[in-house]
Amino acid sequence: MRSRQRTWAPPAGRRWTRADAEEMIVELAAAGGAIAPFAREHGINAQRVRWWRDRVAVREAPAVRFAPVRIVANAPHVADAGGGAHGTDAIEIAVGEVVVRVREGFDDSMLRRVLAALRSRP
Repeated sequence: MRSRQRTWAPPAGRRWTRADAEEMIVELAAAGGAIAPFAREHGINAQRVRWWRDRVAVREAPAVRFAPVRIVANAPHVADAGGGAHGTDAIEIAVGEVVVRVREGFDDSMLRRVLAALRSRP
């Protein structure tokens, strides 16, 4: 059986920081989560591992969800709420009943705020 390559080492000669503990928790999870063997392998006290594990909430990446995308070739020009026409220079993002039309030259910070507001809707 091939041994797993370690990527984390305990801090030497200084106090532990929260960042040290977060890195340790990630490594612990990658090692399978068993505290005693992990502590022995790294030469640290199992109680320290437990203490930090119980106090540090390591943020996990949120689950990625994909929405269906439909590409329509040669779509006709569509009039937007402002009365202007757009076609291939626009993107429409439909989230449930809401449709967001994004034209060429859009303000990306505004689009981020609009999409964040849509995500936070009940």
